[in-house]
Parts: sequence; structure tokens; C-alpha cells
Amino acid sequence: MKLIEMTLLEFLDKVDCDTAVPGGGSVAALSASLGAALSGMVAKLTLPKKRFLALDDEIKNKFIHHLETVGKIKSELTTLIDKDTEAYQMIIDAYKLPKTTEKEIHVRQEKVLEGTKAAIKVPFQVAMLSLEAMRLLDLFLTIGNPSAASDLGVACLMLDAAIHGAILNVRTNLSGLDQDVTKMFYTNNIEAMLKESESIKLAFMKRILEKMN
Repeated sequence: MKLIEMTLLEFLDKVDCDTAVPGGGSVAALSASLGAALSGMVAKLTLPKKRFLALDDEIKNKFIHHLETVGKIKSELTTLIDKDTEAYQMIIDAYKLPKTTEKEIHVRQEKVLEGTKAAIKVPFQVAMLSLEAMRLLDLFLTIGNPSAASDLGVACLMLDAAIHGAILNVRTNLSGLDQDVTKMFYTNNIEAMLKESESIKLAFMKRILEKMN
């Protein structure tokens, strides 16, 4: 059974067991999915409000586009919950391969590298999508239902946590790559993503608190 098809309790119990999967990567993807879902909830609560309906059409269309975008992000993130576990399972399976002959050693190394690249790519996608969702939050807060501001705060924190968690998984698997262009690409990008997410989070949470006071 796919993780995304489990009940919440089944998923929690699956994480809380004596196997390496699902682990932090899948949990980070779930956190991001929840953050995106909360953003969508606030936007949908806003649509029927008189305050929203009275806005200029250009602003309303931009808001609706943001809502559609965050919905797509949520859908992509939910698929990554399982893909992260599948990627790490590739590494586990690769290390179980025989290594008696030179041919077996070569095949084993190739499979380990294949799994490692997948285990880097998936959480990197989680981080990118989470950051994309964070960039949409400002408009949701500006135009959105004021009574749901705290929900957007939780959404922001969940997305930020997902970015940090996903990047931890990228970093731990980068150690399995040689120092090449691919490794440098990921290293440079994750540093930039962490810096941007931190900046968004600090500014956004400040606005949230101001609205609540």
C-alpha cells in the first residue's frame, strides 16, 4: 500500500517502527503538503467574501491563479511522499547486492549511485516546491480572510520545516557523490533556498503577529 493511501494513524505507525523507511524525507514531503493544503484552505475561505468580490478583477485573477498554483504544488508534493521512500529503498536494496566478483561490484556500485541520485533529487524537489508555495503566501495574507491569518502562519512554518528537512536529506545523500558539477549545483542551490525561506519566514511571521495584535 502506498503511504499516501494510508490513514493518518497507519502512516504514523509506519513511521514509528523499526525500519528505515519511511523516514525524514517522506515526513518532510508530508509537512510541505500540509502547508500547501492550509494555504489553499485560507484562499478558498476568502473567495466568497464581499471584501474579495469587491476587489479589482486583475487582483482577483492573480489571487485565483495563486490558489490554482498552490493546488498543483500540493498534488506534486503528495506524490513525493512515496517517491522519497522509494528512492531510499533503492539504496537499501543496492547495498544488499552481492559483491564477490568485479562485475558484481561494478553493478552494485552503479545501483548505489542510481539510488543516491534519486534520494537527492526527490527531497530537492520537495524543497523547491515548498519554497514556491512560500512565495505565494504574501498575497494570501494581504487579501485573505483575516480570521484565518494564524492558519497561514502554520502553513508558513510547515513549509519552512519541510525545506529544512528535505535539505537535510539532500545533504546526507550528497556525501555519496564525488565532488563534481552535479554536487556543486545542489550545494549552491540548497544554500540559496535556505536563505530565501528564512527571509520569507521571518518577514511573514512578523506580519502575522502584527495582524493578531
